[in-house]
Amino acid sequence: MKINFEKAANKGFARWTKGDMDRLYFNITDNGALDIDCYNSGNIRRAYLNGEKISNSRANRILATRAYLDLNTGEAVVWSGTEHDLVADIFEKALAQLY
Repeated sequence: MKINFEKAANKGFARWTKGDMDRLYFNITDNGALDIDCYNSGNIRRAYLNGEKISNSRANRILATRAYLDLNTGEAVVWSGTEHDLVADIFEKALAQLY
């Protein structure tokens, strides 16, 4: 299937290439699922997941979880952190909207 990269950018994805690697990285804040306000220091002031208030520490754990689609193999990769399942679910739903 062919991905619409303009639509992908609007859904929180950014394409990254280096050498023979071609990936579509997912940013959960750009996707709109995670909304955070930060102090000038960069620390989180308040966080909302799908409109519901969550703790700042949970927001940090969500932000630490990485997800991307390998465009060469079609493999969806989510790694790191205790919020793996949550991010994987949001990531998969966002991926489904790209096709």
